[in-house]
Amino acid sequence: MVEYKVKIFLDESGISKEQKLFIMGALLIPTYVYESEYFKDIENYFKSKNNVFHWNKFSDSYKNKRDYTELLKRISPLFDSMRVNFICFHHS
Repeated sequence: MVEYKVKIFLDESGISKEQKLFIMGALLIPTYVYESEYFKDIENYFKSKNNVFHWNKFSDSYKNKRDYTELLKRISPLFDSMRVNFICFHHS
């Protein structure tokens, strides 16, 4: 068995009485990927453009779609080593 250290990032859409649909997401990245030069280059690229990727920043705007598309394109070579889970539920 091979063991790896990992980074896990967890976020949720927030809870309010007006909001009925909740989303929770988790992203697992092996530490060796997270600390790689390739990943740091991606991070620096988006930092230089002042891009912030967060649930509360996601929208339907053209710029937002373009930024998220670019992010996915750049991290796609790493997909095999990352895991993502989403839970979506309706609160009544």
